[in-house]
Amino acid sequence: RWSRPATGLRKQIVADKDDFRLAVLPWHFAEFSSKPKPSSEKGLALPKGGTLLLQLVAFRHGAFQGPIEVSAEGLPAGVTCRPTTIGPWKTLAPLVLHAAPNAAPWQGRIRVVGRTGQQVHEARVATRVNGRARMVRDGLMLAVTAETHPFRVESPKQVWATSRAGKLEIPFKILRQPNFKGPVTPKLFPGPRMDTTGKPLVNASSVTVNGNNGILKLEIPTKHPPGIYSYLSLIHI
Repeated sequence: RWSRPATGLRKQIVADKDDFRLAVLPWHFAEFSSKPKPSSEKGLALPKGGTLLLQLVAFRHGAFQGPIEVSAEGLPAGVTCRPTTIGPWKTLAPLVLHAAPNAAPWQGRIRVVGRTGQQVHEARVATRVNGRARMVRDGLMLAVTAETHPFRVESPKQVWATSRAGKLEIPFKILRQPNFKGPVTPKLFPGPRMDTTGKPLVNASSVTVNGNNGILKLEIPTKHPPGIYSYLSLIHI
């Protein structure tokens, strides 16, 4: 910073405080190998019984490299969001909103908040103004629509544990709407990049479905740092 003493200018160098800031990006800003239809630039649409993906970006300052717990606040009745963790030394993580099949139509702003120790910060939102990306502070606009998603995917556990170079087999169920009788043929493709190299931190090796039951297989790299992380593998049907 600069100050102006009586005899001229003086420069003082101040170290960054150990802290963080957050940004939240709608998934159509993120990187996919396959791109579904994006949400509106004016807000995010969440159908009843559906899910909505957001990507979190952490900006770390000073020597702070600890985990950041992130949650969504101000959600309407029928919409839930499991808290997620941006792992130590990491900058990216997913955040997923779920709408119950009986969620009522709603429109309003929600907040995404990060916490670690005594530090609490609301995430800025990446949006577009006149075709250009910019960061805003006024919350994330969400609309729960009257449209009903034909199915949803659920897993029995929120936290799964394994070791470096380990493998996980995660069971899941496909919960269909009564009027959805069509076949289900899942295809894996990566979600938003999970580190600064542009590569996922965990390899999703395969997904299989038998009726309404499935298994997702994950492989953990040998050099993966220990800790609590949030990962996302998208199953496109």
